[in-house]
Amino acid sequence: MNDKMNNNKLKKEIVKIVNSQILNISKKEIGFLYNSWFNGLGTKDKWIQNKKVINEKLNVPEKAYLRGIDLPFYFGNIETANKRVMIVGLDPLRHPSAFEEAKDSNGKVIGANIQTDVLLGTPYALHLMIKKESEKESKKKSKYRTIIENLQKDNFVYLTDLYKTFFRVKVTSKEIRSYDYFRKKDINTNSLEILLNEINLVDPHIIITFGSDIITKLTGKKVHSLSKKKVVKTFCNHVENIPILPLVHPAAWNSHLNDFFEANEIDVRKPDFDYGVAFSELIERHLSYD
Repeated sequence: MNDKMNNNKLKKEIVKIVNSQILNISKKEIGFLYNSWFNGLGTKDKWIQNKKVINEKLNVPEKAYLRGIDLPFYFGNIETANKRVMIVGLDPLRHPSAFEEAKDSNGKVIGANIQTDVLLGTPYALHLMIKKESEKESKKKSKYRTIIENLQKDNFVYLTDLYKTFFRVKVTSKEIRSYDYFRKKDINTNSLEILLNEINLVDPHIIITFGSDIITKLTGKKVHSLSKKKVVKTFCNHVENIPILPLVHPAAWNSHLNDFFEANEIDVRKPDFDYGVAFSELIERHLSYD
């Protein structure tokens, strides 16, 4: 990593990646969107966009619907952090309810069109962690929020997805989601290229992956299941000396999560057991090995 890298420079470089490979909107507009998130304004500013803003490099089919794009986001200070941790999820899943509940800048529900709009956000909507002090704490923390809150105490945490876009599309009479469409059609989504640009930018000490698809993309090795296996670090085929920690996706069924944590010697039967805390402990355990 460039020794002179700081959060401001990092944000500018991320905006360049987004502008050139993800969204057809100006750097100024993308910067405004990030500033609104970092200032705790949530998703009310410019988060509903027409599908035309999606960069053609992502190869989203014209007849797709329920489109979503998650932009990379980060927590902590990249200059002073103990470790730089990159977390890679699969894609920016969107549900119809998100379109129904879309709000304008005044907080009024206006809805979004599932055919013509795309909803912008961040992985697991974690930009919502940055809120004004006067706002009330959310009811129950998500697993993802707990993981980030624990990791960012000492580390810089960068969040991104393998596939930057999500959608559904009908192929013949069957409705399929975006990553299945890309597999079946063997279409180049430039997803790996974009992810490698991010890896080179952040230069993480470790890459945390949620789910097996990302491992296959980064290492070229097929992984069928992670739920009953002890975590073993592997390495990316495309970048030297950056270890990858392959984890079960936090959204997996609880039975699969229980198998995973038991295989990794974490007691799921404790009265105060919490999945988010368990993920944090497992990641911290491997961070301390480096």
